[in-house]
Amino acid sequence: MTLWIKLLSGDLFSIPFSPPITSLQKLYLYLHTHHYPNIKLYQIHLFHNGTTDLSEVKEDDMLDLFISEPYAEKWVNDFSQNEGNYHFHQSGITWYDGRWGDPYEDPSVLKRTSLTAYIHVRENTLEEDDTKKKHYTINHNFFKELYPPSREETIWHSTLEEAFQHYREHWNKKQNGDSFTELTMKHMIHLWNLYQGTNYHLIEKERYYDY
Repeated sequence: MTLWIKLLSGDLFSIPFSPPITSLQKLYLYLHTHHYPNIKLYQIHLFHNGTTDLSEVKEDDMLDLFISEPYAEKWVNDFSQNEGNYHFHQSGITWYDGRWGDPYEDPSVLKRTSLTAYIHVRENTLEEDDTKKKHYTINHNFFKELYPPSREETIWHSTLEEAFQHYREHWNKKQNGDSFTELTMKHMIHLWNLYQGTNYHLIEKERYYDY
């Protein structure tokens, strides 16, 4: 079967993807390369029954498509390393303190120095159960031979969403304000879902060389 996509205008088009959707990256990249090559990959948003969770898509379901404005948040780097039975992956995303203002309403915010959140994924290479093999934490560096260990306890979470919620609560409590906003968190999760483990962020910047 084909998968149907509905635009805000009400128009429909189909793409050759069938449930279950096993890779968000492949789905979004197909839409980008075949339908929206002139916008950033992350500006494409798909919704199923009002949420971005596409894991329950069934035959004859329809996905709603929305194109957003460019993000203030930027994907900046990837780094991977093996340690014993674990594979560690670090991703860096820049963002702006919410107390400075809304960067989408006040462009002057973008002239300030951005902050960086580091997303760490710990994958147990011996674990066969996919629901148990990966854990997530934000802004803790686990490459101890390169950096001194943090004095704070590192808390690992079973989902990226849980890790971000914990980081947001912890960070904002220290800052005594809504510094790391919910919108920033949602944007970062979307960026991670699309770019983690790929070189697409370098392709967008024309900095990827296939040799």
